[in-house]
Amino acid sequence: MPSTTPPNVSRPEGTSVRRASDDFVNLTAHELKNPLGVMALDAEFLARHLQDCSDTVRQTGELADVAQRMAVAARRMSEQVSDLLAIAIDDRSDSRSDVVDLNELVLDVIEDFEEHLSEVGGHLTIGELPTVDGVAAGLRMLFRNLISNGIRYRHPQRPLQLSIQAKTYPLDGGRRLLSLSVSDNGVGVSPEQQRRIFEPYSRANGDNDGLGLGLTICHRVVLRMGGTIHIESDGETGSTFSILIHDLDPMMMPAPNADEQDRRRSSDS
Repeated sequence: MPSTTPPNVSRPEGTSVRRASDDFVNLTAHELKNPLGVMALDAEFLARHLQDCSDTVRQTGELADVAQRMAVAARRMSEQVSDLLAIAIDDRSDSRSDVVDLNELVLDVIEDFEEHLSEVGGHLTIGELPTVDGVAAGLRMLFRNLISNGIRYRHPQRPLQLSIQAKTYPLDGGRRLLSLSVSDNGVGVSPEQQRRIFEPYSRANGDNDGLGLGLTICHRVVLRMGGTIHIESDGETGSTFSILIHDLDPMMMPAPNADEQDRRRSSDS
């Protein structure tokens, strides 16, 4: 049942995450050079020593250590490039919206996390989610990053609990207000970190993995949908990311005509 009393929300008028494109590219290029340099040096080492496969190298396991470092560096760089491409895609002005069933989308996203959740003894609860008019790729990135953060910042002394819930508040003219929340019982986020958590390159203290763009991407995805996202946390017992979006209920929208259906098929091919 939809809720009847919507929370107080206003449209965003700007965002602190928009930086000069030149600065963004320069900073990103600098960051990407580090793992790429490690991979290049280790690859040269392997190439030299694999030519003779000396007993010393094999017995000490040095090649295995080098291969592991290369794998870690490659994974890190791949994640960074994926995040950058995600921002580039989200910034495209011609991104086409679709009718997206969030129930199906979230189930698809969590398939990538099922093994990890099992390893850490985590449990994910998903409520009934709405169908929305949005860009599926952006929404997938949104939930992927929020779930990933919940797993990464789980509390070491309690089983991980994640929850994804939604409420719908009907408005006039077939419009509505969607309230989505992603909650965890992890380590929480301090008030100081909360003030800059959606800014590019912002990472938790002691976290050196990735570029710190995950929540920046989440912020941009929500802003492009005309919504807002904020975090609630006491800094100790977990965090809740709350998303508020005004939109037109897709169930109230007329079905596309034949020309529009042909255009969508052509665009997807």
